[in-house]
Amino acid sequence: MVGILSHTPALPPSGRPLRRAGTLLLIRDGDAGVEVLMQQRSENLRFLPGYWAFPGGTESPSDADTARTFGELGASSVSLAETLAVTALRETAEELGVLCGVTHPGLLSESEWEGLCEGTMAFANLLQSRRETLCFSGIRNVGRWVGPHGEPAQFDTWFFALPYDESLPAKWKSVEVATAKWQNAAQFLQQERDGAARMVPPTLAMMEALASCSDVPSVMQHMYACDPTLPQLTWLSSQ
Repeated sequence: MVGILSHTPALPPSGRPLRRAGTLLLIRDGDAGVEVLMQQRSENLRFLPGYWAFPGGTESPSDADTARTFGELGASSVSLAETLAVTALRETAEELGVLCGVTHPGLLSESEWEGLCEGTMAFANLLQSRRETLCFSGIRNVGRWVGPHGEPAQFDTWFFALPYDESLPAKWKSVEVATAKWQNAAQFLQQERDGAARMVPPTLAMMEALASCSDVPSVMQHMYACDPTLPQLTWLSSQ
């Protein structure tokens, strides 16, 4: 399995500040191919209401410290990839009540999930209370995108893939999430083409890349979908 230090494109020089973000593709093998956990954004949101997306969000100032403190190697310094992987894992826990990329993955308790959603429990405190270790070696960086192009707010978004086949909550606490479910990548792409599902271009590109993979091991070994406006690939380990 390819670990978190995978090929990633460097950003071109730019005077425009970017907000960094991390997004997580939870994947499993299904009867008809690779399936990925998707969430539909609430229709009440001002930004992209009703769109389908992967869990994720903007980097928190605490994510690097969390990566450093709870990483499996206990390193004194962490890479940008590890920091944004924590971003993706934290946002997944907050949005879906799913704790993954750790020693003991699974569902959060009602009180844990409420604490994260209400801001009364930090992600680091959750990991500490459960005595969890972040397992970066099982997470793979599968893409990097900048955008939306031409808009004032620009995001530098890193996408990560992680195998997961545990239970899902019966209902959703996050006000951002209308529903979430496993989607067959190829079948969901057809729904998008038929106008039955809406996705932004990076999400669509990730789904196309997933649909081209035969199974989860193929995703974790070979998949990569990169923003075509970025320069050629460089080694992430140099960052």
